[in-house]
Amino acid sequence: MTASSNQDVGRRAVSGAAWVALEKWASRLLSLVVFGILARLLAPEDFGLMAICVSVSTILQIFVQYGLAQVLVQRRELDDREIHTAFWSGLAVSLLLYGLLCASIPLFLLIYDEPMLASILPIAGLVLPLAGLASVPAALLERDLRFRPLAVRQLSGVVVGSSVAVTVAVLGGGVWALVLQPVVTAGVAVVVLWIAGRWWPRLVFSRRALRGMLGFSVLVVATELVGSINFNIDKFVVGAYFDPTVLGYYFMAQRLLTLVLEVASAVLDKVSLSALSRVQDDHQRFQRFFFALTFVSTTLGFALYGVLVGFGDPLTRLVFGPGWHDTVLIAALLAPMFMLGTATYFDKNVMIARGRPAATLGLAVVTLLLGLVILAVTLPWGILAVAAGRSFRQFAFWPVRLYVIRRTANIDIRVYLAQFLAPTVAVLVLAGFGFAVTASPWADAPLSVLTFVIPAVLLGVALYAGVIWLVARRRVREIQSMLKRMYRRTPVPA
Repeated sequence: MTASSNQDVGRRAVSGAAWVALEKWASRLLSLVVFGILARLLAPEDFGLMAICVSVSTILQIFVQYGLAQVLVQRRELDDREIHTAFWSGLAVSLLLYGLLCASIPLFLLIYDEPMLASILPIAGLVLPLAGLASVPAALLERDLRFRPLAVRQLSGVVVGSSVAVTVAVLGGGVWALVLQPVVTAGVAVVVLWIAGRWWPRLVFSRRALRGMLGFSVLVVATELVGSINFNIDKFVVGAYFDPTVLGYYFMAQRLLTLVLEVASAVLDKVSLSALSRVQDDHQRFQRFFFALTFVSTTLGFALYGVLVGFGDPLTRLVFGPGWHDTVLIAALLAPMFMLGTATYFDKNVMIARGRPAATLGLAVVTLLLGLVILAVTLPWGILAVAAGRSFRQFAFWPVRLYVIRRTANIDIRVYLAQFLAPTVAVLVLAGFGFAVTASPWADAPLSVLTFVIPAVLLGVALYAGVIWLVARRRVREIQSMLKRMYRRTPVPA
């Protein structure tokens, strides 16, 4: 790869990250606002029922979103037969999965004894065929690092879906507000994507092309499937062992932390696989991209989680209302898992970009097995023990992840770990400050939102930024220089 093409990839990656950041941050901010409104209008039990539906649909969508479409992003060269074959295969799989979901409703009723699931699961499952319509057009745009139409598509869907959810909740629709929101969001996103992408399928299908793509896609799907089960298995078990209300509190805490993870890491994750795949043959540049992604994601993520942990109680009352206090401690116990997740988010893409999906699958399987053991041990001790066990599992398995990524991607682990030093010191300062001021008389000041919450959070973030600058000034300047070099020439439109 030439220097000019490397620079072109860099500029496209930065431009793409900007559009993805706009989409992620705007849509997640809107989601947080809507989440707060719905939390005041609906009961925790409604969120518990929706948690089951979301977990099922999320796992099943893996077969569509990370199957053949992922091959289109990773491959250097493509032909029309592969593209159209991937589309028709993905659509067929999505329709098959939707049929299986509907046929499995009696099993869900037997496990959870919640009659409402018979009505809401078929509607919630409509996201599956919608994902089948969107996966290939979205993959083609991502392959070319054209993230602007992807951002417009997602934002349009979130705005319309959120509007429908709030309207249904205000009208007394209960859990249906939560059920319809992702379905409407996905439907609007598909329409906008097809208009903006300007790609239309033809009746072309090649068995040879399908066989050629399956070798890679099977490993990717298996890895993502195991990872998704690992992330959602706790909600299935909590819903069956406890009741929908407890699951609602747990789901609320996890959803809030997931929104933060998506803001901190998913922005860069969307760009990272495309960019890393393009420079996979230049190891020095490959490592620089990876370390920069890790430092930026960790710095941003640790700051957000530090605010949530240090100021959890006043922020929860402000956003969700007084009825969600039980969520605060659950979120605090889950936060360490998500904090580490802001960094390990990119491990998978590094190994996939190196053409080593089998390694990511092995890690995912062992993580799942360890998580199941810890879940079985902690479940009888209550929901707080379950949350603490999830975080323990993440840290207990981290040394194994480091060993595998060093062996498979030839990453310098000492340099990799150095990316965590400044964010770790800074988040301890931020969280400690938050705990101290929340317990002080300042927290009881009149009009506490204006006189305490906002100024205290801003002061804590300023302390965090100051520590980052003191500890990692050189690293910050290096990344600033990297961004300037990427945009030294005229940017390529995304």
